[in-house]
Amino acid sequence: MKRITFLKKGISLVCAILMLTAVLPTALAAEYTSDDCYVEGYDTSVEIVEEGAVLLKNANGILPLQDGAKVTLLGSMSYNYVGGDDDNTVMMDAAFIEAGLDVNMQAWNWLETMCGGKRGVRDADPSGLGDWDSYAAIHEFPIEEYEKAKSEILVEGYCDTAIVTLSRTAAEGSALSMDLDGDGSTVNGTTYLELDDNERNLMKFCKENFKHTIVLLNTSSAMEIGFLDSEEYNVEACLWIGHPGDAGLVGVGKLITGAVNPSGRLVDTWAYDVSTNPTFYNMDNNRYANGQDADNNTFYQYEEGIYVGYRYYETRGETDGEDWYNANVVYPFGYGLSYTTFNWTVGDASASEIELGTTITVPVTVKNTGSVAGKDVYIVDYSDLNQAPDDFKDCTLKGIVDHHKLGDMTSSAPLEIVIMPVGCTNTILKRMYDYLGFVPPKNIAGAMLCAILSDTVIFKSPTCTPADKAAAAELAEIAGIKDIEALGMELFTAKSAVKGVAARDLIMRDFKDFNMSGSKVGIGQLELVDLKLLEDRIPELLADLAALKAEGRHTAILLLTDIMKEGSLLLMVSDDPAKIAGAFGTTAEGTPWLPGVMSRKKQVVPNLEAAFKA
Repeated sequence: MKRITFLKKGISLVCAILMLTAVLPTALAAEYTSDDCYVEGYDTSVEIVEEGAVLLKNANGILPLQDGAKVTLLGSMSYNYVGGDDDNTVMMDAAFIEAGLDVNMQAWNWLETMCGGKRGVRDADPSGLGDWDSYAAIHEFPIEEYEKAKSEILVEGYCDTAIVTLSRTAAEGSALSMDLDGDGSTVNGTTYLELDDNERNLMKFCKENFKHTIVLLNTSSAMEIGFLDSEEYNVEACLWIGHPGDAGLVGVGKLITGAVNPSGRLVDTWAYDVSTNPTFYNMDNNRYANGQDADNNTFYQYEEGIYVGYRYYETRGETDGEDWYNANVVYPFGYGLSYTTFNWTVGDASASEIELGTTITVPVTVKNTGSVAGKDVYIVDYSDLNQAPDDFKDCTLKGIVDHHKLGDMTSSAPLEIVIMPVGCTNTILKRMYDYLGFVPPKNIAGAMLCAILSDTVIFKSPTCTPADKAAAAELAEIAGIKDIEALGMELFTAKSAVKGVAARDLIMRDFKDFNMSGSKVGIGQLELVDLKLLEDRIPELLADLAALKAEGRHTAILLLTDIMKEGSLLLMVSDDPAKIAGAFGTTAEGTPWLPGVMSRKKQVVPNLEAAFKA
């Protein structure tokens, strides 16, 4: 029924499109040219590789390569890679030069000559295996060809990094050949999905003559890549690029130089030995024994049931144990690295019994712990570029959840934005939980409650709203907190632990930069149960504020907020102290007391912005 409904909707959509097309002005249709089509196809090809390529190995953080890094491209398939149109293909040398790499052109010219000067040339195959498109041949050059050409390949200054492409052809219409040694056996013979002797020798050649080796896997099939772990070859990095099409190598160049952060994940399990999977024994061109033109009609013997690919390994791994799984699986389904690092924790989830229709929610918290932006990001609790990491420009902004004014962040695509005038972003997150019909786990509810108490200064801040108090009460019930205000005092007592903490660390605990009419203004805030905790360190804090200002700021401010007295002490170093003081109707001398000032968002930033605009 779902399929029928889907088809009906699809037919309706097609009809609507046809009707719309029929009424479009002819002139408008004529504006779209074949060149437009090519540009769109080009961009799509690049994007597919950027999004889909999988970083499998990156030992010692060799990737991304630095701008201007010198590289030597080796392997016959670096020139003659699988995928792409001969006439429109962006070659690897051009793609990598565009990405900012310094390519060894002497070695590349040798490679081009060896491949016959044109992609897919059949009579220029030193391997002697014939058709470049064959499913039964691996076209790497014999090692003797590399040894004879050392003077052309090993150019001074270009022996730091070798990039080698290993390719396998696979497409609809022919099964992969599992018998490359000609012994008629797929059990004991060499298979198409493992390295042949020429490829192994090339890996050894690279180890002997280059400091680093990077491998590009140009294949749609899961190869046997246990060689990546072998000290015999010393491969430090490996990127699976699929069949990249005409322009996909441009995306590969962006990935290996870090212009794009790898985010792809494997859609299959990659095994050390493909023969460990029962599917292997049915991989052959089985031909019908009778019928007209039987030799040209093949079929695939399908016998595996549901245990195909990763399902076999994951299921058997459960029964035979972790040791069997690790001994057979190089990279599991869903594997993929990034140029940054992540920590993740799984929350509590349990059920005494599971019945049909039972829903079990498992909370997972993921945190980027590295220095590189993730591919897709949600911004929480701010929307000003000044407060974003330096590499924010490299990510794709997907949404914003905030309780501040809308900042200057922009995006190239529509966003999910939830901004509400409440005292804490966690009040908004609680509403989002409610809207989706979920209840936060006990530990998460407790953390959210603490955030609300902190942001609203135990409900004393002028930013506090009835919605914040309501959310706090509901979260307290989930977390099992009986006395909310007692928890708040405990929280601020912990926040007031300043003994032995360096001045810079105190200032940066909650420090944000703002763009105020072209001037950079940094504002930090420390909320304390008693200002006496820091009164003897004010000269030290002012000195460090001066150092922060010298880093390119017009003004550096620290608010020491006394939550019991409900006010703040103003510490500032500025190019225009009078302007800062005037924003609060106070003196520029010393460290003036600002009675009732508890909120940076509502009582400080707006006043300063008005002063800078004046």
